[in-house]
Amino acid sequence: MDVIKNKVIWDANETIYKIDSDPNGIFIILGGSVNIYARDGLLLNTLGEKELLGETSTIFNNKRSVTAQAGSKGASAVYLDKKDFEATLNINTSLKAIIEKTQLRLMESNKQSAELSDLLNKVMVSIDEGETAIRDVKKLIGKAKTKIASLVNSNLD
Repeated sequence: MDVIKNKVIWDANETIYKIDSDPNGIFIILGGSVNIYARDGLLLNTLGEKELLGETSTIFNNKRSVTAQAGSKGASAVYLDKKDFEATLNINTSLKAIIEKTQLRLMESNKQSAELSDLLNKVMVSIDEGETAIRDVKKLIGKAKTKIASLVNSNLD
């Protein structure tokens, strides 16, 4: 990672942060893409230009809940460190309240999507153990799982 003032540049496939790491700030993607991975390595989402990265853990001072990795062509972002971000929110309490409430709603949505995804995984395991005639149902469940994964808000770091 190269930092030039407030601009950060990552090489292709470079890890930006890992699950369980401490939050250090927020990134606004300028170019390239960033892949967001769950603990089990499942690709949850790919973020692009003008999307936020790292805001949830920074806002709530929680460990990172996903791994973020630059895409195959790398990525660049504007970086706002945790201290500067907190100072900005402390000046504008209304903005702070709006951001926190929105993040809580997104976190709950993410939790529900993850629970549904786990349930679908269990169904798929049962189908694998069952008759081969259920193959079409398995394909449909796989498609549903993919759609659910896309619902997981990757901005919830």
